[in-house]
Amino acid sequence: MAAVDIVMPVYNGAEYLEGALASLSEQSFTDLRIIISDNASTDATPAIIAAWQARDPRIIAHRQSENIGALANFNWVLQRAESPWVMFACHDDLWSPDYVAALYTAATAKAGTWLAAPSMTLIHPDQSKKIWLFDERVNAARGLYRVYLSLMHVTSGWYYGLYDRQALLIQWQASQGFQHAWGGDFIVLLPFLLSGRVRGNNAATYYKRETPLSAARYKPKTLPDQFDLYRSFLSESLRALRASPLPLWEQLVVAPLLLIYTNRHAWKLRRLIRSAILRCLCITPP
Repeated sequence: MAAVDIVMPVYNGAEYLEGALASLSEQSFTDLRIIISDNASTDATPAIIAAWQARDPRIIAHRQSENIGALANFNWVLQRAESPWVMFACHDDLWSPDYVAALYTAATAKAGTWLAAPSMTLIHPDQSKKIWLFDERVNAARGLYRVYLSLMHVTSGWYYGLYDRQALLIQWQASQGFQHAWGGDFIVLLPFLLSGRVRGNNAATYYKRETPLSAARYKPKTLPDQFDLYRSFLSESLRALRASPLPLWEQLVVAPLLLIYTNRHAWKLRRLIRSAILRCLCITPP
């Protein structure tokens, strides 16, 4: 058994898959496996995977006989992980050469850590970049202040950090009531933030590629869908808070922060209200 399993769901990822697999295969931390679930791709994805399997025996791949959907494919490949530590990988992203090593160091430095989080560099379609560093105050903070810092400074890159597998499986199962792909990463992350068991290491950089397709594929288009997303996200956030180890008085203190969390990572409430008003006035929102 490897120390780390990297799980990658993919569908028609040929444009960037070669670079992603090279970035993972060439990690300085070598005690790992790369588990891929190809969701019945119709492009060159299977050929690229096969070529990399021939080069690197740590790559384990399965091809679905039919497209089972993005969320189901994420779930399928996660269930194949067996190592104590696991991380998600997207076919169009990149990782710094010492990414796994730096996160493994952070994860194992303190017993009871559930998630080791990286810094993130967002690569826009025009190749411009935006950088978010991990707020290292989280590592030293205690109690509610640690929870507050985690909630206020989390980025989508944390979702692609290194998880304690057992903790991830428990929280993943608990989050399955949330049926939206948009915002689902922040629903999975929330119990980890509330637990106070997150550490980070800025020596690990996650390069998240934003493409026109990735930015629009799961984003709700209609006002009813946007309201449903907001309602579902807030409802799941409150469920996670009630299930957290925080005592009741601390939950009451944290509850208002979940409104901010929902506004940042699901949909902005003022945008929903504005769209609803314009719709009532028969005006198409810009």
